[in-house]
Amino acid sequence: MISVSEKNCTGCRACEAVCPAGCISFKENENGFLLPSVDSEKCISCDMCSRLCPVGQTERNKPVRVYAAYSKEISLKSTSGGLFCALARKMLESGGVVYGTAFSEKLEAETVRVDDINELPRLLGSKYVQGNTRGTYKQVRDDLEKGLRVLYSGTPCQIAGLKNSLRKTDVSRLVTVEVICHGVTSPGMFRDYIDWFEKHNKYRVSDLAFRAKQKENGRDFCLKVTDNTGNIRFLSGFADPYNKMYMSSQWFREVCYSCPFASEQRVGDITLGDFWNVEVLPDKFGSNRRVSVAVINSGKGEALFKEAGSLLVCLESSWEVAKAGNSNLCSPTSGGSGVKHYGEYKNEASFFDEASGLGNSFAKYAFNQLPMGTRRGIKLIGRKLKHIGKG
Repeated sequence: MISVSEKNCTGCRACEAVCPAGCISFKENENGFLLPSVDSEKCISCDMCSRLCPVGQTERNKPVRVYAAYSKEISLKSTSGGLFCALARKMLESGGVVYGTAFSEKLEAETVRVDDINELPRLLGSKYVQGNTRGTYKQVRDDLEKGLRVLYSGTPCQIAGLKNSLRKTDVSRLVTVEVICHGVTSPGMFRDYIDWFEKHNKYRVSDLAFRAKQKENGRDFCLKVTDNTGNIRFLSGFADPYNKMYMSSQWFREVCYSCPFASEQRVGDITLGDFWNVEVLPDKFGSNRRVSVAVINSGKGEALFKEAGSLLVCLESSWEVAKAGNSNLCSPTSGGSGVKHYGEYKNEASFFDEASGLGNSFAKYAFNQLPMGTRRGIKLIGRKLKHIGKG
């Protein structure tokens, strides 16, 4: 029978999608994460759920190409180099459909299906909370059986869950894009945070964007909050309690700290993330803007990337360079000074208040107020000094 432990269940919902008896549903545990619940009276003991659980048993590919790249069109919604937007645009223009994570009207992160390019902005930007794939694996199967091209994006475990659920489906028209994942915080904690935020700031939130860019003054790594009247506010992400908890890497789902998908053998056809060590690139490449790392892991991924080539500026790189800037490409996140469980704290009235304030984040806050090109130059100087020190 399927595991119901946070230590070895990613919450991808593949077991629910493949269960022939329909006896598996998902419920939140004390930490706010979704875990499977099995109706023993309906269960027929076929063991399909365990056999198709993607943890440790999913088809993978070794990277064939690595690029530093960014979109020619600057989007304030994209938190990295805008590559996913370009890939999704090409898929939609070809008559295909795109799946990605969006916030619902209730600010719940969920995987949604988009077939109109005007709806694409919903899927852009970072959502620092575990998304819910509910029902989308079956939707993808239906789309593929209708002969549609499909682009599905998500965390590696979500992509693995999708692939395992489509074991008897022709997936030649499916392209998967996985993000370089550091770990996921719980929907329950995020929901409580939104409640706290609205009471603390005395207005209702209708939309939220992490790592937002404020075009007017060049501020970066902001929290962009839209209230229910349409007013937009840019707040410091380094003073926001939820953002700080995510960045601390201490509040993730337990399985994230032993993630089986953090390895060179990739699950998705394309892997996307930030090119964090951008200072190693030529000075003028993507200066004063964000650059993405794109790891191409299959022929299907390479074909879609080439389709989007006219929308991108690319520079071939290497797996070693990509790995140096993104440790989660090959190893899980460490819990740092200690892993924490939200269930042990969630009833404390002052919990989010005490997590507010810049505190030890002030240096990062000050650094990220500098122009992007200046930050890049400082990092390059630091790299050179470190190299001299080793010499």
